[in-house]
Amino acid sequence: MWSTPLNGSFGPGPALADGNGGILVNILPHPGSSEPAHLTDLDAQTGAIIWHYDESDPFAPLNNNSAIGLDGTVYAYGLTLDGATGALLPSFFDPTSLGQSSITINFSCNGLTTVEGSTSFHPFVPPPTIDGDGTRFSVAMVANAVYTDDCSRTITLTQFSQTSFLIRADSNGSVTLIPYVVYNNSSIIAGQSSLFLNGRSYTVQGRGLGTTSFRPVPDGLGGVFVPWWTQPSGSFGYQPHLTHVPQSGTMNDLVLPLPGPGELEGSIIPVGSQPFDQFQMVLGENNVAYASDLSNMIAFDLTSGQTFWSYATPNRATIIESLAGLGLAVKTTNTNRADTIVRLDSTGTAIADLWQAPQIDYIRANAWTGISPDGGAAEYYAPALQEAGGPGTRPAGDPQHNWTPDPGLVLVATQDCHKFNPATNIYARYPVYKLRLPSNKTKTPSTNYTVFEFVPANPNLKCVVLGGLSGLGPCRYADGSDQFPFNEFDDEISAGLSAGFDNIQYFLYGSPNQRFWGVKQIFRTLPDNALQPKQGWNRLTAKPQSDPLIDGQLDPWLAPWDGSPATCNSDFSTWFPRQ
Repeated sequence: MWSTPLNGSFGPGPALADGNGGILVNILPHPGSSEPAHLTDLDAQTGAIIWHYDESDPFAPLNNNSAIGLDGTVYAYGLTLDGATGALLPSFFDPTSLGQSSITINFSCNGLTTVEGSTSFHPFVPPPTIDGDGTRFSVAMVANAVYTDDCSRTITLTQFSQTSFLIRADSNGSVTLIPYVVYNNSSIIAGQSSLFLNGRSYTVQGRGLGTTSFRPVPDGLGGVFVPWWTQPSGSFGYQPHLTHVPQSGTMNDLVLPLPGPGELEGSIIPVGSQPFDQFQMVLGENNVAYASDLSNMIAFDLTSGQTFWSYATPNRATIIESLAGLGLAVKTTNTNRADTIVRLDSTGTAIADLWQAPQIDYIRANAWTGISPDGGAAEYYAPALQEAGGPGTRPAGDPQHNWTPDPGLVLVATQDCHKFNPATNIYARYPVYKLRLPSNKTKTPSTNYTVFEFVPANPNLKCVVLGGLSGLGPCRYADGSDQFPFNEFDDEISAGLSAGFDNIQYFLYGSPNQRFWGVKQIFRTLPDNALQPKQGWNRLTAKPQSDPLIDGQLDPWLAPWDGSPATCNSDFSTWFPRQ
């Protein structure tokens, strides 16, 4: 255990994995303070400060959810940093290329017309969401408003325009700007508000039908979904929209039946600077998605917007992840700040877990985190979640909340057979699993991943070369050889000469110097070669002198087998290696 003092007049903001085995912490100044926000990178093993960066952007404290690229690059508010050294790098996008937003007040009284006051500023660009191929997506808004002062402190909005852009920055450096919401003078609606400009306070008649956009969610096919709010005429609430911007083709906009967060979260602040959970949206299976406005949840069709079910709670509610079988896991937070996990099935029926803790979060398998009764960080063990297959199933990207969505790859079983020795006192089972794309389960991903098993009950020593994780195998990365192939896991399950075991087996995949992802779904190959999904983990049961079981089933269950030992590949196994 270690502790590291961090300077900051207000305190630490969110911490997240830095992509290099460390922890990135955003230190916030006190509201109104002239002190800058800080980004501090810590060594996860010792707590030592690796690097420190002072953010000069006065709006940096408004957005504490940095993005971490697959290569460890840190995308903070308005800046890009080398994840290993903290050195400033060129930004993935120059906001000045969008032009400027402006506010102008024209004084028109007794035949005299002059400019009474004006201001302009460049768009605010929040940290991006990073797709699996390294493409960065963000949002920005350019708005221009002209008011007329007719001899009083009451001014009228006479000209208005606003364009919200999706920014797509490819890994090769090319940038594309895609407008997804455009408003003009026809969107000026009735309403009264106030404006403070150049030291003067005004009462404003009329307002523009403006928007508040949130960070994009990749669709897994090269496009994104952009969540955003608008305030309709005569409404004191906010209307949620979800615009699908595909890689190619026509955009589709949905209006979602959520009441909205009201005025508090909808106040005029820079685009994208809101915490990610004010408008949560995650993808599920079979074209179903889920959205939340902090107290209401809906499941809906991504094409038509049809609502399948809704769930409401008097407490604050945030999404944990979407589940297999068209379900959703959420956490509700009561007035004592205690969280409870609620599991919603395909009909929206809710079942609450029986344990509580402050600031619960889900890692993978049966591992959860939270705050212990003494106020320290704690790890909890509770029933695992069967995460939905596909990308975009968690808010903010993945379990580390660093805005790099999980690729959502699946495992397909291609072999399931067994062998035994002549004395029939040693049996071994040999399933083979291959990593496949969620959109096409016959295709292997283009990236050379290593597939690992993760068995929490495994008594093996920690795998030092893989970050000190225990229960992980193989304790090395694949090299493409027959013994260590890419995108494949060749298993051997056997009690051998021991008393046997009954363990839960999960699967992870990753590449050198990058993060691990959890396998969400395993597919059986049926005798007719059709694929059938099963839960994303296995229960392995091995007893002496018996064929091992997977989920209580004898082989061949995961994949067909003709029963011949010659067709059961066990080339590099412990008990029945190639002769």
